[in-house]
Amino acid sequence: MKLAETSTTNLVVLVLGVALVVFFAGVSAVLAVTGSAPTAMWAAGAAISGALVGLLVPPPGRQAAAQLGATTTIRELGDGAVRAAQQAAQKEGVDTEAGQQAVQRLQDLTGRLRTAGFAQAAHVDPAKAPEVAATNTVDTLEALKTSAPPGSTEAVVYGAAADVANQNKGAAQDQGKGAVDAAGGTSKLTGIVWMLLGLFCGLLAIGIGMSFIPSEGDQLIREAGKTVLALASSAGGALIGVLAPKPSAG
Repeated sequence: MKLAETSTTNLVVLVLGVALVVFFAGVSAVLAVTGSAPTAMWAAGAAISGALVGLLVPPPGRQAAAQLGATTTIRELGDGAVRAAQQAAQKEGVDTEAGQQAVQRLQDLTGRLRTAGFAQAAHVDPAKAPEVAATNTVDTLEALKTSAPPGSTEAVVYGAAADVANQNKGAAQDQGKGAVDAAGGTSKLTGIVWMLLGLFCGLLAIGIGMSFIPSEGDQLIREAGKTVLALASSAGGALIGVLAPKPSAG
């Protein structure tokens, strides 16, 4: 696979996966030689695995909200563009049959734009999804307008569609942002974030407290404290992975 065809997210996942393999190899070697691995090593491995899990699991609700915002924006722009194209196709002096064919092609295009926008929005921050969708839609309609032969029926129909899309861009974005807000996509802390944050703080406090047990205390309790600290590192890594913005492909 070419590097240009690999998303940034996939590269990060690959790097974390390699790091996890190195960790397992290293801790196995240490255990074979000394019989026990230091706490820092367990914590590092737990943090890597937590970050990997957090990155692979999208924050609940945000992806769906981004997709809703994108499709709402594209639908508003597409519907307006199609109505404008239909009116242009019915004007006096315009070839009716060619105009209707152009309108049909435009309707097919707006349908494909909604499908593509839905897929792309999965990798876009919800707050930015309507703007990205609006820009892509307007740019596509402008390109369609430019590709039509000057003075042709297609130029008239596609030109009307592109002009209306440009005029409606801001209003369509507002509609998309409203859909994102209604779906809770701009919420900063979701339930899973609160859960991970509470888990991280709780485990960290318990682990630190257990580490202060005197050296003559129960060895089993001290070892359990190390395990708790490793789990806290895992929860912290997962929290970072969830909160980190998902980079777009390419």
